[in-house]
Amino acid sequence: LGAGFPESPAYLARMRAMLAQRGGPFYAMLYAEAPPAAGWPGAAEQEGAAARGRQRLARGAATLARYGLALDAGACRVYASRSGSRRTAYQLCVVAPRP
Repeated sequence: LGAGFPESPAYLARMRAMLAQRGGPFYAMLYAEAPPAAGWPGAAEQEGAAARGRQRLARGAATLARYGLALDAGACRVYASRSGSRRTAYQLCVVAPRP
């Protein structure tokens, strides 16, 4: 949602119908900070990574709110992944329809 996919009123109606039919739990996949390639990061790097993580969660929550969904940032879990030799990470966060 909100990531450049060409949305239409019909698409949004279908998304809402799927949420209503399935009943949850629901998850949003967001980018996360990739783990360091080697060694432990210093304090400055850790704080920078934490700040970027908070910004990503805030942007994700704002995007989901436009669709009537609330993100539970405390329920996010980060997973490391690779694409070829590139290290990356993503997080799955619990979301729920707003009342």
